[in-house]
Amino acid sequence: MFGFFKKKTPQAQAPQTDKPAAQTSSPPPPTSGHFTDPINELEHAIIAKSRGEIDVYKFIEILFNSNIAVVVPDGQFTMTDGTAALVENPRMFSIMEPGINFLAFFSSAQRAARVKEKYPEYRYAVALHAGDLLMSLGSGYGLIINPGWDINFRWSPDQVAAIKKMIAPDN
Repeated sequence: MFGFFKKKTPQAQAPQTDKPAAQTSSPPPPTSGHFTDPINELEHAIIAKSRGEIDVYKFIEILFNSNIAVVVPDGQFTMTDGTAALVENPRMFSIMEPGINFLAFFSSAQRAARVKEKYPEYRYAVALHAGDLLMSLGSGYGLIINPGWDINFRWSPDQVAAIKKMIAPDN
């Protein structure tokens, strides 16, 4: 449970480690696409937040209770009874900037398809519960939600740490 947020059933397990799993080269984000026709509650919230229609707290609540997609290469997940689970310390698509590694995740598997087109080795979109992933992310990593799309969010490592502290002040 994430503070005052309810928790949806995860579709896959997030990595449970003190170190984030995102270990890739430094690819540029996929070519920009237009973010239209939201297909889930999180995408509606992304658009509403970008327009200033909801505050950051409501956005974070929706995000933490959503399922998201991470993009991984072959060998980074296992399948059990039709459910994908990441291996320990999986390699996940991330974007490097000077001194910062940003873990990239997507509001839906459909949004992740652009990565798979540009970087064929990252051909698997694995569904995870966003709250589990974010709370398991180690320090020093930023986050990018929907890189390569015209509406996206980027949080620095300090912002990620502040969000985690807000959600679980005792950790």
